[in-house]
Amino acid sequence: MKSAMKSKILITCASFYPVISPRSHRATELAKEFAREGHHVTVLTIKDKKGYDEFEKKHNITIKDFGKKKFSFDHYREKKERMKYRKVFRRLFSYLFLWPQIKITPLVYRALQKEVVTQKEHRYDLLISFAVPHATHWGVALAMMKNRHLAHTWIADCGDPFMGNEEKKRGFPFYFRWVENWFCIKPDFLTIPVKAAIHAYPQECRHKIHVIPQGFDFTNLPVIQNKNDSTRHYPVFAYAGKFNDTRDPRQFLEYLSDLDHTFNFIVYTKSEKYLDGYAEQLGDKLIVKDYIPREQLLYELSAVDFLINFENTGGVQVPSKLIDYALIDKPILSLKAHDLNYHVLDEFMSGDYKHRIKMGDVSRYDIKKNATQFLDLVNEKKKIADIAEN
Repeated sequence: MKSAMKSKILITCASFYPVISPRSHRATELAKEFAREGHHVTVLTIKDKKGYDEFEKKHNITIKDFGKKKFSFDHYREKKERMKYRKVFRRLFSYLFLWPQIKITPLVYRALQKEVVTQKEHRYDLLISFAVPHATHWGVALAMMKNRHLAHTWIADCGDPFMGNEEKKRGFPFYFRWVENWFCIKPDFLTIPVKAAIHAYPQECRHKIHVIPQGFDFTNLPVIQNKNDSTRHYPVFAYAGKFNDTRDPRQFLEYLSDLDHTFNFIVYTKSEKYLDGYAEQLGDKLIVKDYIPREQLLYELSAVDFLINFENTGGVQVPSKLIDYALIDKPILSLKAHDLNYHVLDEFMSGDYKHRIKMGDVSRYDIKKNATQFLDLVNEKKKIADIAEN
């Protein structure tokens, strides 16, 4: 049911449609849902080269560009002998200055400064900034310090934690803790998708953290394919997403290499370096594909027998793929990449899924509920302001 009061909403994010990533999906689906409910939605992002004319008309969303990046290391490509220095500089700048993500901060700041603001009323009712990168939040913080009338309510939506991210083994220099502390006290609210991640944020801002899980459009789920393919008598299973040192598939691939029966393991990823050497060992048992649009992915995944999840470290992050897996009602085999439970592996390979992980009630991931939760925070801010005035 559409609300009578329509809000002016600004979303700032580094990843947006057509980028395929969890953060792009979160920002894109929220923007589309706000617009469906009749709100006036503007998205400030890095525009895709193909443009957004069709997307804007279809969803009634205005998309603005951050602007052009001012500096890169591309000039080092001119001479091969400088390539090694370019790599060193990239790694050094990445660690010391969060380069190139930090370039988002001035881009966001300058773009927001161009928004016309009168002191009589707020330019937007709600501003939502999305990380990663967290440098997006920092640009908004600088702009809001300059003009607090830019938005009535500012919500900083954080996917993965920053300094408290247990997946980042190398971490960041200590002085970024000061940056995080400086930023965290400025938004009206911080939102995170997983309750267990609250402790990964500075103590000073935990009171303003609200948990809003990843949202999905339940009205746009694909037709589920036939689960019982009587023409084959071997397991077919799949994994979709990136690999890293925590979600490392190689021990699992070693296990598969030792099996002498037929199976198909379908992998949708861009992290192909983690699969090096196994294509030859597994032959046509391993099928590697690039990322595809989410609706197409869900349709293809609905035809397999079960799905693979590699667990994160520490529990402050929950892969959004688990929600996708649950929406198509597939058994999920969740693995610790470096500590495999071979007994459970053997069970799944034989069609016994009693140790599948349970996702519980998936209705909490409905994008309609998620959008309402964000708008409820605007009302909460207004109530706090009214109490303060009285």
